[in-house]
Amino acid sequence: MIELRELAALRAVVTEGSFDAAARQLNVTPGAVSQRIRALEDRVGRPVVVRSSPVRLTEPGEVVLRLAQQIQLLQDEAAELLIDEARREARVVSVAVNYDSLATWFLGAMAEFAKKSTAQLDLRAMDRDHTQRSLRDGTVVAAVTSESAAVPGCTVQHIGALNYIAVASRSFAKEWFGSGFNPRSIDVAPMLRADRNDFIESKLVRRASRKPLSCPVHFIPSGTHDQVRAALLGLGWCMLPTGVVKEHVSAGNLIRLSSTVLDIPLYWQVWKVDSPLLSTLTEAVLAAARTSLENTGLDA
Repeated sequence: MIELRELAALRAVVTEGSFDAAARQLNVTPGAVSQRIRALEDRVGRPVVVRSSPVRLTEPGEVVLRLAQQIQLLQDEAAELLIDEARREARVVSVAVNYDSLATWFLGAMAEFAKKSTAQLDLRAMDRDHTQRSLRDGTVVAAVTSESAAVPGCTVQHIGALNYIAVASRSFAKEWFGSGFNPRSIDVAPMLRADRNDFIESKLVRRASRKPLSCPVHFIPSGTHDQVRAALLGLGWCMLPTGVVKEHVSAGNLIRLSSTVLDIPLYWQVWKVDSPLLSTLTEAVLAAARTSLENTGLDA
């Protein structure tokens, strides 16, 4: 049977990134941490971590870390019921969320959650197609994702869609799209992308030109607001959520290049654990999604 201290050692090693840092967090020696991880691997029958810098989980390690995180969550909730206020430790809820949701509707959900819970939030911002990975390896308890297939051990709900439109600065649109948003101009106009695995612009290009993307691309690997700034500066054109660019379009700072609106579905995945904390979190997310994701439209 896996011991709780072995699970705690795994959590610390993954969170801190090394055995030495984990030892400091647990207030034990690095040797003790190493022994606990070895004992855990003996019970599992396979390695649970790759001893690199930083430490990485193996596939069996991801399964065990999910177990460790779930047990910790249940322990924290039990402690809140059993331990007096002065001795309680603050709970931390880690959630993966895509940049565009974070820039539009998700913080409103977290504000409502914070009114009903004393837990501290640890939001992990990343591309919407990558949030599932954090769920799978157990580093977050819930995620906003574009994947409808549930991660093992999680429930999944469709919560709506973000609407995206193609925009560029007025000067950029005049220089590159003077003849319209057509295959010839799309082929040569520089495009902005946040991630090499984010293909939303490619979907619009295929609709407009009936062929694969071949234009020059500037990668701006950061949050949504940096994409907006890059577009405003005339660095290229890009696809952005209507809720993010609505004011810029109304003011004429950004020009809408096409009447096409792409709807990207979003899903809420959360651990399948009987937890009041996760229930409160889910209620806040679903309530915000019902309101905000239905009102991100922009007049055509």
